[in-house]
Amino acid sequence: MTTSNWSIARFSRVAPAYVQFALEHPGYFEVMFRPVLYDLEDPALIAARDGAFAVLVESARHAIGRDASDARAEELAVAGWSLSHGFSTLWLQANLVDKLSADPFGQVARGMVALGEIVRRSQDAQASSNS
Repeated sequence: MTTSNWSIARFSRVAPAYVQFALEHPGYFEVMFRPVLYDLEDPALIAARDGAFAVLVESARHAIGRDASDARAEELAVAGWSLSHGFSTLWLQANLVDKLSADPFGQVARGMVALGEIVRRSQDAQASSNS
């Protein structure tokens, strides 16, 4: 496996690991995202939050390519985190009970590819109409 393929594989494992953590530790997952339960100005919390996000951004940067801009890497990190968090929350709240296939991660991955294709076509259409 090339470094690039390894980086892509590494980044693509983040989402399933995130969801698995949420499903195996729902109490921790819920508390992590309930700011009324902790001090948002706590320096240790800020450092932990920023450190975790930096790891995600760096993983995204490597998946895109080492020459990826900070903005591009952060866009991918935010998108990946948002999708993983939303999926975890929907699953934990039993909103997907009868919606998931036997391969839920594959199902979501295929849906993300389709979503990306739609967004790309929409952006292309918008660019064409602006020119």
